[in-house]
Formats: sequence, C-alpha cells, structure tokens
Amino acid sequence: MARIELGASFYGVDARLNGATMTPIIINQQPGANALETADAVRATMEELAGRFPPGLEYVTPYDTTLFIDASVETVIKTFIEAFLIVIVILFIFLQNWRFTVIAMSVVPVSVIGTFAGFYLFDFSINLLTLFALVLSIGIVVDDAILVVENVERVLSEEDDISVRDATVRAMKEVGGPVIATSLIMAAVFVPVAFLGGFTGQIYQQFAITVAISVALSALMALTFTPALSAIFIKHNLHQTKQSAFKRAISTPLRLFDRFFAGFTAVYMWFVKKLVRFWVLALALTVAVGAGSYWLYANTPSTLVPETDQGIVLVSVSLPDAASLSRTQAYMAELSEQVAAIPGVEYSSAVAGYDILSSAVNTARGIMFINMKTWAERELTANELVGRIMQLGASIDGGSAMAFNVPPIMGLSTTGGFTGYLQSFDGASTRELYEASLKIMQAANQHPVLNRVFSTFNVNVPSYRAEIDQQKALSYGVALENINSALANTFGNGFVNYFSYQNRNFQVYLQNEDEFRKTPEDVNNVYVRGGNGERIPLSEFVTLERQTGPAVVSRFGVYAGAQFQGNPAAGYSSAQAIEAMEEVVQETLGDNWGMGWTGTAYQESNLGNTATLAIVFGILMVFLILAAQYESWSLPLAVLTATPFAFLGGIGGIVLRCLDTSVYVQIAILVVVGWAAKNAILIVEFAELQRKELGKSIREAAITAAELRFRPIVMTSLAFIFGTLPLALATGASDVSSHHIGTTVAMGMASVAILGSLFIPSFYAMIASVSDWLYRKRHPNQDRQEQAELGHDNA
Repeated sequence: MARIELGASFYGVDARLNGATMTPIIINQQPGANALETADAVRATMEELAGRFPPGLEYVTPYDTTLFIDASVETVIKTFIEAFLIVIVILFIFLQNWRFTVIAMSVVPVSVIGTFAGFYLFDFSINLLTLFALVLSIGIVVDDAILVVENVERVLSEEDDISVRDATVRAMKEVGGPVIATSLIMAAVFVPVAFLGGFTGQIYQQFAITVAISVALSALMALTFTPALSAIFIKHNLHQTKQSAFKRAISTPLRLFDRFFAGFTAVYMWFVKKLVRFWVLALALTVAVGAGSYWLYANTPSTLVPETDQGIVLVSVSLPDAASLSRTQAYMAELSEQVAAIPGVEYSSAVAGYDILSSAVNTARGIMFINMKTWAERELTANELVGRIMQLGASIDGGSAMAFNVPPIMGLSTTGGFTGYLQSFDGASTRELYEASLKIMQAANQHPVLNRVFSTFNVNVPSYRAEIDQQKALSYGVALENINSALANTFGNGFVNYFSYQNRNFQVYLQNEDEFRKTPEDVNNVYVRGGNGERIPLSEFVTLERQTGPAVVSRFGVYAGAQFQGNPAAGYSSAQAIEAMEEVVQETLGDNWGMGWTGTAYQESNLGNTATLAIVFGILMVFLILAAQYESWSLPLAVLTATPFAFLGGIGGIVLRCLDTSVYVQIAILVVVGWAAKNAILIVEFAELQRKELGKSIREAAITAAELRFRPIVMTSLAFIFGTLPLALATGASDVSSHHIGTTVAMGMASVAILGSLFIPSFYAMIASVSDWLYRKRHPNQDRQEQAELGHDNA
C-alpha cells in the first residue's frame, strides 16, 4: 500500500560542501554581543560536540564573517604599530635628541589607555572605526607634546643663562594658549558631528568621540605631563656637550638634514614675504583653490561605504523557470567542482532550491558561498574571482551564474551594488509591471553609468491551475474539503500526525510517489468516495489548466514591486548609479512610476547633505570658538583660510588614486580641516604675540611668526602624514577603507603643511591691517591720544 521511511522533513532544498552532502547550521550573534567572542565560543562548543560525532561525520566552518573582522583588526593594529614607529623616527630627525623624542612620545600610551577608558565609558566596541581613529590620534596626541618640547628647546638655545625650569615656564606661557585653542578647535569639529542622526550619524559618532577623547587627553598631557618631564629630564647643555667620534658619525646625517631644512626654510620665507606683500594675489589663488576643491568634490564619484575584499563571494544560480531541483543540483555540482579548483578558493558551499535574490524557495534557483583562503595565502582578489565565476557559469549548459562581492555592511544588502523596487503608482497589474521591468532593464543596461542591471520579477513561470466543478461534486455527494485534501496529499504533501521514536517526536507526512504525479493525466488515478461510498476519480470534478504567472510577488510599501539589482559601471560610483536608475525610470515610464530603494541604496539616497552639514557646522564652531578666544570677529577668518587647502589636498588625493568619496573620506576631511586650523592658530597666535608684546608691525609679526613656527608645523605635519601612510598603503583585509582614510589625511595634511603655511601669514597680515584700519577709523580720538603719548615718551 505504501512505502514508509524516516527521512528529511523537506526536500525542496539541497546543500553540499565541495560536492559532499552537508547540513548547514546558521548561527547569528545576539544584538550587542562581541562577534569575535561569539565565534570563539561557537568553535569551542563544536570542538566539544565533535568528540561525540559518529564515525564519518565531521564539521567545518566554510562561512565565517568574523574572519574578516579579525583580519581587519589585526591589519589596523599592525598599522598602529607602524605609525607609532614612524612617528618616533620623524621626531628624532627633527628634535635630534632622544630625551626630547621620549618626552614627546610618552603621551601616546597614556592617551591610548585613556581612550580605551572612554570606550568603556561610552559603551563603544573595538571596531574598524575606533581603531582608525586611534591610528590618526597618534599624530594628534603627539602634536601638542611636540609644541611644548620644541618651544622649550628653542628658549634654551636662545638664552644660555636660563634654567631648564624657567625655560619650561616661559615656553608654556607662549604655547599654553595655542594648545588650549587647538584642542578646543578639534573638539569643536568632532563633538557636534557625534550628534548627527541616521546611519551615517552612527558611523560618525564612534570616530568623532574617539578623536575628541584623544584630543582632550592630549591637551591635558601637554599642559601637565609634558612640562613636568621637560623640567626633569631636559639638560641645558644638550647640544654643547662634547661628542664622541661615534656620536659625531651618527649625527652627520642629522646635520645634513638641518642644512637642507635651512635652505628649504629660506625658500619658504621668500614666498611668504612675496605673498604678504602681494596679498591680492594670495586672495585670488585661495579663491581658485576653493572653487577647484568644490568642483573636484562635486564631480568625484561617491559611495556610502566602499566595497572591499572580505574573502567571500556570493553566486546566484538560475535555471529555466520551473526547472526541477535535480537539474539545479547537477548544474551547481559542475560549477562548484570547477570553482573549487581555482587557486585561492578554500570552500564552495552550494544550496540548491533557494533564491537569495528574492529570499524565496525556488527549485530553479540556487546560491553558492565561495570562501577564499586568507589574504596572506592568496593573490586572487574577490573581484577577480567574481569575473572568473561569471565566465565559468556561462560556459556550462543549462543555466547561468551571477557572482557578487559581499556587501560592505552585512544586513543592509543581500549582495553588493544597489537594490530597489520598480513601483507603479497607478496600481498596474503584474503583467504590466513585468513589461515595464523589461523596458527598464533594457534601457538601464544601455546606460553608460550602469552595469549588470537585472530584475528578479517574472510572470512567465509555468504552473497548473485546478478548476473544480463544485456543482458536480456536490451532486455526487463529495465534499469540497475532501477534494482539496486529496489534491494536497497526493500531488503535494500533507501532515498527518506525530509519532514517537527514541524519546523524540517526529512528524508524519503523506505524499504520492514521484512516478504517480508527473503528468496532469495522473489525476485519473486519484479517487475520492461519493455519497454512496463508491470510488470516483478526481478527473470527474477537477480540470488542470496550464498557465503562467509570477513565482513571487513582492510589495514595497503599498505598491507591488519588481525587484531590481545592479552595479555601477567601471569608473562610476553607487550614488551615480542610483541617480541613473531614477533617470532611466523617469524617461522610460514617466511620472506614474518610480524606484523604491532598500539596503545601502536606501541609506545612500537618503544621505542628503549630511556630510556638508557636518563640515559646515564644524567650520562654524571653529570660527565661534576662535572669535571668543581672540575677542575678534576678523582674526578667526585668517585661521579659516587654511581650510580650502585642506579640501584641495584631501579630494585631490582621492582623485589621483581613482577612489570614490565615502563616509570615510568625509570623516578624514573633518580631521584635516581641524588640523589645518591647528596649524593656522600657531602662526596667528605667535603673530599676535610678536605684534602686541614686542611692538612689531603687522607685516613683520606675520613674517616672524611664519619663520618661528615653520619648523614645528612641518615636524608635526610630517609626523602625522607619515603616521597615516601605513593606512594609505595598507594591504589585506579592509585595505580599501584604509586607503580612503589614509589617502585623504596624508594628502590633505601635505597640502596644508606646504600651501596653507604659505598663505596664512598673508591673510593674517591682510585681515589684521583691515581690522586695524577700521578700528582707527571708528576711534580717531584714541588714535591721536596714543600718538601724543608716544611723542611725549620719546621727548
């Protein structure tokens, strides 16, 4: 009568690993859990369970997203150490004394420990953003200490009879104000950004607060710890002591460096004097730099978060609609075998019967997870593997394969690229929606900005519709529920009850053998009982009609939607691709159609002017704090004139490396803007000191301040630039994200150090002269009184 077996509860999906059968187990961490600790706990549990596995059963972990996290953290930690060592070398070259170098670098471990305490206080995790911020903070925290140490050295070298303690006190009087001002400036740039909302606000928040904590600790160390160490460890006759032949040989390259830097300073001062004199030319050049920077930023491709090689590639397999699971299995088995043979591939996991693009069970679809070897063990990149898999899929008859790099942020998107839904605001039928999707797909793939645009929506999936003659069934005394039950239990499967076996409950399902449900004519062989107890074939009441229709109908909001996925073409960004798709829909279908975005495309389309607001608001806060400190509305403008050069260098570096602007680039620009203001404050503060306390003219004060502060500015800037070079040149996991931050900061700081230092004295002289002229015009009596007092004193 029947065949009874203990089998699987569902046969619509088949999973295999490197061609062998497997049972996949998906484990997700709870919200707020530590991903690496969770992965370690899972591995430990599986090791314990493996000891009780029967012979021939083993477990592997072919899909582990924490491997990328772990590798990324290791990469950034390595970068952190490299940056620390590079900064030590730069400081020693400029300070040329190990005591000065140790004092300046001693603030780093203190600030790092304090920053980790801030992580704990704000409940932050150690992730890529916070680690990136720590790498950049090395240059930031060392900067204030350098100012103190360098100024102590300068005072000692200028006066032979001053004690080290008095020199430290005098140096702190000169740089205490700039240290406080620059720290407030950096905090003003980053703290307001931490309160931005939305997804990008969350990204900004952790980075901004990490930098703000580091800056606060840096200022505290520079005002307390560094002066104390300077007074204790610095000797007055450091450079006058007699050196041995060995020390002289070591110091020879340093003396050559000093000669080179002296020549470089002379060239710098020649340009400064010219620009101070011809300030109109300086103003015109700055306006051109600002306009050029804006044009570069507006015309550079942008993305939310850059895609990177995470060591995993997804493959969506498609066979003709309604293809059987066995056909899908055969195609995927051949593809999996060829993919596994590619050097650099470790595991090939194939799941036939599941469509990842529509998130639905479908016997004609499948998904493959291709796990690559670690970054150090392979030369093949994820993007290169995507191209090879696409070629292999096209060479195998019977189906097609589409490979994707995994999305940069898991959970926001199924695959990389963009995902959206074509919507009809007039309530079009599924057939009209399908025809519209074909038009959009054709037009989109002809657009130069778009690549590999496709829709998962299809209304041509073959199926059968069972028409039941209800009147005839009732005349035979057959209940409709009996007909429905017979159809479900024979052509589908039906749940019967539970049974107990080995202290466990199992479900019982009823189903016809495959050979008895292959064709519509098999309805003749299924019977129900009529009112008189006679067996009546279902064909008396049921007619099967062949039809086509959609396998899955999705709704996006209140409208039926056709899902679209795609990628930007080479040289274009995801933001440009989103705009192009909306343009294609508008031009092809008109105003009654539109695109609804999801995942990263939704976040990107709703990003708006968040980045602009963050940068503008940061600059505004810088201006207000400086206005309060200088008690002037004009002098802060001289500080802000350095920002166009920060933009030029940052965006110019991104363009030269053919990268996109992203959230990481925007964050890095904020860092460079704050640093540009710090450098400008040093020049403006010393110029005001020269002018008010030493009685120098405005031009003389500007030129003297530029000369005095050029060496510490170059020293701190080079320490910061070379400290971020490991990020700009990083390889391995999260290398693209590192490149976005490192390139922007390194190039931006180079521009600020070279160009900004040239123009800031000119703008200080211009703005101070105008302010002085306006003041004398408003207070003529006070000006005459001061001249009379001056003449009386001379007499």
